[in-house]
Amino acid sequence: MHHYYYNTEDLSDIQTVVNLVPLNQVRNIKGFFHSIYHLIPYKCYFVGCFKDQKTQYRNLFISNSSGKNSVSTDRGIASRFPFLNIFYRILDFQTDRFLSGKNITMSLEEIGFKLVDMTELKGITYFCSRKIYQTTQDS
Repeated sequence: MHHYYYNTEDLSDIQTVVNLVPLNQVRNIKGFFHSIYHLIPYKCYFVGCFKDQKTQYRNLFISNSSGKNSVSTDRGIASRFPFLNIFYRILDFQTDRFLSGKNITMSLEEIGFKLVDMTELKGITYFCSRKIYQTTQDS
């Protein structure tokens, strides 16, 4: 969100990068992974989180206690009716992108990371990956 810039030299001695922004809020995930990959040294860990698609869909079908057909979430309005959720997502630019563990794993591995662990806690999926290929910059 705030575009912090680092030189490769600034990050040459780090062992772990922790991304605090959920990946659902990142517009270009593959571009983001690519940037991180080229900045961090060989064998460095990259840790982050996202809301898994299956958890988001499960939460969309829960009605609130008043029995109304829509529920307010921290990222906008959701309906019990799936076709309305698509409409709400188009209108509400703050709605998170739908991600799954499978497509995050594939994106990480496509760039050159190896997934070490992925765990869901309270509706948020956390992952730990490691840079496994050494580039010419890392030497």
